[in-house]
Amino acid sequence: MALLKVGDVFPTSIKNLAIRLNEYGVNPFSMLMSGMLHCSLSTPVTPETFVNPIEELDDAWFYIAKEYGF
Repeated sequence: MALLKVGDVFPTSIKNLAIRLNEYGVNPFSMLMSGMLHCSLSTPVTPETFVNPIEELDDAWFYIAKEYGF
């Protein structure tokens, strides 16, 4: 996974991450939308916004959607 190969850069800006992920054909905005990265939403998201990877332990995110049978 591309995120593991660039894991040493966090926290980093979306712009810097895009440069690092370019060789893997991965877009940081797609990673944000899919829940692989997180950022503060207290200001508009721009290329200068800092992001961090999501670090879920024990697949805890499944518990968020109990109504769907997870």
